[in-house]
Amino acid sequence: MRTLPPSARRHLGETYAFSTVATHLKRVADHGQTVKYLLRLEDGRTIETVVMHYDASSRSRARTTICVTGRSGFDRNLSQAEIVDQFLMASRDLAEGQRSLTNVVFMGMGEPLNNYAAVVGAIRRWAAPDTLNFSPRRVTISTIGLVPFIERLSAEGLPVNLAISLHAPDDELRSSMIPVNRKYPIAAIIGAARAHAERTGRRVSYEYVLLQGVNDSVEQAGRLAASFP
Repeated sequence: MRTLPPSARRHLGETYAFSTVATHLKRVADHGQTVKYLLRLEDGRTIETVVMHYDASSRSRARTTICVTGRSGFDRNLSQAEIVDQFLMASRDLAEGQRSLTNVVFMGMGEPLNNYAAVVGAIRRWAAPDTLNFSPRRVTISTIGLVPFIERLSAEGLPVNLAISLHAPDDELRSSMIPVNRKYPIAAIIGAARAHAERTGRRVSYEYVLLQGVNDSVEQAGRLAASFP
C-alpha cells in the first residue's frame, strides 16, 4: 500500500494480520504429487494441511484436492477463519505453479461435524460469489455418522458430498470400534445419508478400513452388502 506513509504501513503490519495461518514447514512427496504443510496458528499451535494432485485418467479429470486436517491429538476446534485460510494459503502457493484447487475434503481432523458452525461457515465463505465462488459440490465431509448433524446439514441448502466412515458390517462390531455407534446405529446413519443424497442430489460414499481378522471376512462382506438393499 504505497499510498500510505511508512509509519502507517509499519503500524498496520505490527497490529494486523492478513491470515490466521503461517507456513512453518513444507514437504513435497510422490514426485510433487503430494504437498504437506505444517501451519502455525496465531496462538502457536500447529496443524497439518495436505494437497494432493491427481492426473487425468479414462474415468476422471485431473484434480487437485486439499485435505483440511489437524495434527493427531485433539487440542481445540479450528475457527472458521483458520479453515478458510488453509484454503487461501494453498491456493496462493499453487498459483505460483499455475495450478488451482478443484476439491476440498474434511478428513483426518477428528470429527468435522462436531465443529459444525465453523465447517459450514467456511464452506459458505468459500462459496460466496464475492469471495472465492468455490462450489460446495466440490466439497466432501467425512463423518463417523452423527445423525442429527447430517440431518441439519441436509437442510442447509449446501450440496456437499458425504463420506461415511463405516468400518464394520454390524452394530455390535462397530460399537466396539466406534463407541458413538451405540447412540447412532448403522441403520440410522444409512437412513440419514440416503435422505441427504435425495435432498441435495449429491453422492454419499462409505469408507471401510480392512483390519485383518476383525472386519475382513467373506461372511462380513456379505452382511455389509445386505445393509444396502
